[in-house]
Amino acid sequence: MKEWAGKLTRIPEKLAIMRLRSQIHPATWENNQRLDDLLGQCASMEGDPIAQHAQRLRQACLDQFQGCYEGEKPPKILIQMPGLVALGVVSIFTNWIQTLKYMGVEVEALPWEERGAERYARFQPDLVILYDVPSYLENFDWKSFDQYRQERPCRLAMVVFHEHDLKIPNQLRIENALKNKVDLFLTFRVPAYVDQWLQEWQATGKPVLSIPFGANPLAYYPQPMKAKLDFVFLGSSNPEKALRYAEYLPHIFKNYQGSLVGPGWGSNAPKFLPLEQHPAFYGLAEIAPNLHLQIQIELEYELNERVYNLAASGCFQLLDHPKALGYLFPQADQVVSTSTSREYHEAFAHYLHHPEERTSFQMKGLDAVYQGHTLFHRMQSLIDHLLSESVS
Repeated sequence: MKEWAGKLTRIPEKLAIMRLRSQIHPATWENNQRLDDLLGQCASMEGDPIAQHAQRLRQACLDQFQGCYEGEKPPKILIQMPGLVALGVVSIFTNWIQTLKYMGVEVEALPWEERGAERYARFQPDLVILYDVPSYLENFDWKSFDQYRQERPCRLAMVVFHEHDLKIPNQLRIENALKNKVDLFLTFRVPAYVDQWLQEWQATGKPVLSIPFGANPLAYYPQPMKAKLDFVFLGSSNPEKALRYAEYLPHIFKNYQGSLVGPGWGSNAPKFLPLEQHPAFYGLAEIAPNLHLQIQIELEYELNERVYNLAASGCFQLLDHPKALGYLFPQADQVVSTSTSREYHEAFAHYLHHPEERTSFQMKGLDAVYQGHTLFHRMQSLIDHLLSESVS
């Protein structure tokens, strides 16, 4: 009965997505059909001020962090990966792993379907990172991990959430975490969120580290393209996002042509785009629409991962107004954001026809990301904490 009730409550969201899909401009589907050809037509970065500015910032960052932990004996890290049903989490952890390796940290992924015993024997991690969602924890090979921990010291970190995310009481999950001897709590939320909403985790005496999303300069950078589309959108359409999508996107999807990639958009949209093609895909966009979940609008919670990667890609992104917007963009002239769908549509039309006004925002977006919001900065805070705990 509960399963059926859950499905019934999702009907309005599913209908909203179906209506949205029916309003997409036919040219967008045509662009999707020729997307491989469009992505193959890269242009030179010479004479492109945004790409050249990004190259300077990116190279300085890469030089600073390449192999920065080699010789310091940082902990070896094993991260449990979710299945493909959680593509967002797969993206986050894939970017973490790529970044940590570049910085000289030994790190591996524990695939969803793999039991742990052989991996522990071969890799011998010093830290295992889990995701505090019941299905993930139930899938984890606790028996092999507990046995490994008896043979070798190994810390356990868990990415945690408040009950307004999971609808599971905080205390129950905290008790389970302490029962499983978790040493460290991590959160994707911004620092202000920790003190306001994760006080119960702090009360355990265990560290609670804020590791928000960040840009991955290894994968995201400006790639000028010969062709241009009004918009591109890379992301899923699912019930959690449906009502805000249905409010903000129909006017844009109906009146402008672009390209859509991601699960849930129907058979005319590719469900997946390899990471190495993301720069070219974003390079096609005059404007990249970017919307947040309702909870991200209401609480000083987080900015989605796309905000950072669009900025690092030199994209002009059009945002709604998440409450944590000032975490990345503390000044109003760094990004275009609106509070209503009407303002959003008006801003899209204005900036599409005034490309000279977009450049300043693109430049300032690059500056904002490289001033401390790359994944190198995020992983540095994690590794420095682990090293300091080892010393103490």
